[in-house]
Amino acid sequence: MKLVLHAAITLALSGCAEAAPPAVEHLTRLPPAVDLGAYDNQHKLDDLRTLKYEMIWCDLDKYRNGKLRPELAKIASRGRTPIVTVEPYPIPRIGGSETLLPDITGGKYDDVILAMATETDSLGSPVFLRFAPEMDMATDKPYARKLPEIFIPAYQHFVLVFRKACPTSVLIWTSVGNQGGEKYYPGDDYVDYTGYSLYEQADASKLWCGHERSFAQWMDEKYPAFAILGKPVIITELGICGSPQKQRSWMEDAFATVGNYPLVKALIYFNAQDTVSWRKWGAPGAPNWRINPSVFSN
Repeated sequence: MKLVLHAAITLALSGCAEAAPPAVEHLTRLPPAVDLGAYDNQHKLDDLRTLKYEMIWCDLDKYRNGKLRPELAKIASRGRTPIVTVEPYPIPRIGGSETLLPDITGGKYDDVILAMATETDSLGSPVFLRFAPEMDMATDKPYARKLPEIFIPAYQHFVLVFRKACPTSVLIWTSVGNQGGEKYYPGDDYVDYTGYSLYEQADASKLWCGHERSFAQWMDEKYPAFAILGKPVIITELGICGSPQKQRSWMEDAFATVGNYPLVKALIYFNAQDTVSWRKWGAPGAPNWRINPSVFSN
């Protein structure tokens, strides 16, 4: 009777215990040193075991204390490491777009940054942070294409404040990867990884380059400037637009050639409809980067 009772208690307690997250499997078609991740806003890839990283967005102006921790916990429950992209947009009670970067440098956003960092730290495991990405691209983002001497101090200040409350955070500095983006580099002390965006949309590539481009052709253009910086590299936004067959073959080529770029440590696929129209760059509308999950299966 005692043995039966003991077994029942053990079973009940084990049922109350938090289940261990599933183990991540390395995608066998990738080199051993390169991992896979995704931004997946419709959760089409939740069941995949080959994703080591999962990216989410948390804009500075939309941050609400207590909302971020559950999102990070869900990612961790899938056995993945979170990557949080923080795009700084102005909070009206603090200031406007024109003073956004100086306001960050001057400490006016410290309370928000500290709250975000404290909540991130409460996860108890490392979280990757990507602050103010694609600052070198002409967009309507209020921090983009500003003078480096205005952008860099704001970036450095964000890192210092965030690290103080979340010392296990891993910082990724990411540009679009176009020529000249390196002038926004904030210095080795503020960067753990570098990264850039890499998208292939056939009509845009034909307009810009005269032909469609492979992963390797894009890498040969973007990678050298990052290799000079010497930090490990994460392709933080990766996408291919086209038929399912074209997407599969293009990605298979990427898996087969990424080992030629030894600093690359991860590919993060942007599994979503683009939020920005590419018409101003000659392409038709907003590309749909969503891909069949089987492309990322072993």
